[in-house]
Amino acid sequence: MNTNSKKQSLNTCSIIALGTELTRGIVQDKHTVFLSQELRKLGITVKKVIFLPDEYDLIKEELQRAVIENNIVILSGGLGPTSDDLTREIVADVAKVKQEFCESAWDKIKIKSWGKSIPESNKKQAYIPSGFTCLDNSRGTACGFIGKIDDTEVIVLPGPPVELQRMFLDSVVPALRCSSQSQASEELVCSAYMVSESYLEDTFQKVKVRDVLLQTRLAQDRVVCTLYNGTKELRAKTFTGLQDILGEIRFRKGDRSLPESVLELLIKKNKLIVFAESCTGGLLSTWITDIPGSSQGFWGSFITYSNEAKINMLGVDPALIRENGAVSEQVVSAMAQNALSNSKGDISIAVSGIAGPEGGSEEKPVGTVWIAVRTKTGINMVKRFHFYGTRDVVRKKTGVVCFFFAESALLGNNVLDIPAKW
Repeated sequence: MNTNSKKQSLNTCSIIALGTELTRGIVQDKHTVFLSQELRKLGITVKKVIFLPDEYDLIKEELQRAVIENNIVILSGGLGPTSDDLTREIVADVAKVKQEFCESAWDKIKIKSWGKSIPESNKKQAYIPSGFTCLDNSRGTACGFIGKIDDTEVIVLPGPPVELQRMFLDSVVPALRCSSQSQASEELVCSAYMVSESYLEDTFQKVKVRDVLLQTRLAQDRVVCTLYNGTKELRAKTFTGLQDILGEIRFRKGDRSLPESVLELLIKKNKLIVFAESCTGGLLSTWITDIPGSSQGFWGSFITYSNEAKINMLGVDPALIRENGAVSEQVVSAMAQNALSNSKGDISIAVSGIAGPEGGSEEKPVGTVWIAVRTKTGINMVKRFHFYGTRDVVRKKTGVVCFFFAESALLGNNVLDIPAKW
């Protein structure tokens, strides 16, 4: 083993995710994407991600290797009160120190018990390796800890995602920022909407400037892309070239979802949005309520999947459905207007379409979707779209465009020129 390898490459990290439930596929990993993204912002490169079952010798061997190869090692999981939670013991073993009882951690565990009797096994969660510093867990009972093994920073975080993420952001990020080796990476992060990764790559190749490189990843409603390498000026020039082709609406700086942007505008303008959903079946509501604080800008939804629901819940005239069909400009316009009239919303988004795989016709093939937006200030936009893909893809594409409509209405813009086919 080359003990000098990590010194030749500063700011490298290994992430070791622990838990037999992970290696057996019982639980899905939600740590490594989050940690890798946050570490990259700090200029720290993740060189390796390892998933290991709860086996002492296996974890010890991998930790010893990671400490030699990296400046930073992060372990997640194995901090519970049961016998298969081994992380404390293994870190202490590799560091060649004993464990010590952390009174402050125990006091916080007692506070979180709300006066109930605490099982003796919970005391295990208040022990940390000697010489390490306890990290407070604001969302759970198991404290994390941080310290050195040789000259490598070893950070140990709890397994539950909500606990790990809060602890990392509150306690670990400030510590890493203070490190003299941590420097923000030179990159420009952008979001591309209504664009495939392959099309984005082709467009990038047309406009790239010298040494600038592109990295992409798929998010819920967009392609997140990172322009890196080259100078700041060259990255900015490449960004401008991409935006000139894709448009300011579909290519922007930052890693933000459309629902986040819409909710921020709603709160800023003190407005409420209401949805009338048919083919999306509650997807729009899910996307916005996934964001903390959504109640400040979201009134609610009418999930009117059937014709009967459109008539009884929204008051759509049955004659409109008979004469034009549920997937039509007339019906979706009525849905948007009636959603606004029957709620305290200031802006309404209505959608009706054929997500497939059945239900299409020659006149209205699978993927046909009508979207309408109305506001109390008189904005009224309606447009027909054709989305290609599976049922799930059609629904997600519909969601993206719905939030485009909402954002544009809030800004007083017109987005009827965005592509009708996607």
